[in-house]
Amino acid sequence: LSSERRKIELDAWEPPSMARERAKASIVTLGDYADKCIEHRNLKPRTRSGYKDLLRLHIKPAMGKIPIRNVSAAVVKDWYKGLGTEHA
Repeated sequence: LSSERRKIELDAWEPPSMARERAKASIVTLGDYADKCIEHRNLKPRTRSGYKDLLRLHIKPAMGKIPIRNVSAAVVKDWYKGLGTEHA
């Protein structure tokens, strides 16, 4: 309550529903981040296509919706382990 009162005093208060929507909009997922990384890198067309395929087929289905702030080495290791020995 004191936190909300402080926001009112600083003229920074907003309804909780608006604050939740703003927070959701600012969340960047691993899939979104990876798309932008591939888009902005100086890659040859075939390399870009290969990266997009790997992202589409292997990364996005498993981790694409995870907020980038929640991606850790442990998350990546678990995902990689789940690929099995079929993938290099």
